[in-house]
Amino acid sequence: MLYKAIFNINLQHAYFLDEGNTKFSPILGESAMTENQKREALKNYTILDYLKLIPTQNTSALIKNHRLLLKRHPQGFRLIASVLEKDVLGETKYNPLIQLEEDTVLTFAMYATDSNFYNYTNITDTIENRLYLFSNVVNNLENPITNIFTGDGTIDTNYLLSIKDTKTILQIIKREDDTVGGTIKQFSLTNRIALINAEESLTAIEKTTQIDVIITAYIKAQKRNGLIGFIRLKVKGEMNNDLFNFINNRQYIMDTSLVFTLRFKNRNTFWRYIHTADEVTLITEEKNPLTKNGFIEIEATDFKPQPIQNYQYPNPTATLVKEENNNYYSEIFI
Repeated sequence: MLYKAIFNINLQHAYFLDEGNTKFSPILGESAMTENQKREALKNYTILDYLKLIPTQNTSALIKNHRLLLKRHPQGFRLIASVLEKDVLGETKYNPLIQLEEDTVLTFAMYATDSNFYNYTNITDTIENRLYLFSNVVNNLENPITNIFTGDGTIDTNYLLSIKDTKTILQIIKREDDTVGGTIKQFSLTNRIALINAEESLTAIEKTTQIDVIITAYIKAQKRNGLIGFIRLKVKGEMNNDLFNFINNRQYIMDTSLVFTLRFKNRNTFWRYIHTADEVTLITEEKNPLTKNGFIEIEATDFKPQPIQNYQYPNPTATLVKEENNNYYSEIFI
């Protein structure tokens, strides 16, 4: 049996891949790693240190029913199809053994598994009722987000759904999952919403209010479980950003396999050094990035006013990070 990758998803995180101030994926003006340094950084890297990606129930059924395989690797996963080799106008093409409908959507939930994830990741706080969406279709949203095909992959607010869109996307995904097998469970979110909508004694405003309450509660519960957002890819994407090459109403694997790389930014914090015996607290004037590897040199001149005593300034861990007045502080006891 012949298999070909439809697409590959990579997840990278600067906290694990940067070396102090030397960046794995730099922007203009930042110190960049060499290619050898990047290869070394990736040797010990795995998303399992902080993240898990799970296909939704509906997507799991689609994978099974269409002879697809989900292959995980340290940076993420790839989706592979069982294919047939075809000659198309003198060129070798690969046709999926079981074609997917053009409106098929594949959805993968993204969960943080590290309790310190929000400390070292520059991402919206867990208490906000908003999720991230990475998709090749952004129609029907109140505030259209960046298309995964066209963005640079940096996970920022360009991929962050509004509260309204978060609720809309969650309802769609739950409806897809709850209809797998044809019987909607009695206490599922989809069924509860349907029951409210069918209640004749309620006004339209009352229905909207009740639905909003249960959806908001569901979002909060999922975020407490680590839900960050969804990767959601449609076979026939928006503006020809498709998962397959379509020729004469047949779908073929792209000549060059699709690769999507999503990059988490690490959090920059003020570093607050506390010497309990001397009753001294020193805070750096500038923010510094949190990284698992490497070392950022801190000197007396990084503080204002400068300390009178000579102290050692170790780099912080990700365990002690506090938010105060919309600023983040890493605390280090010396």
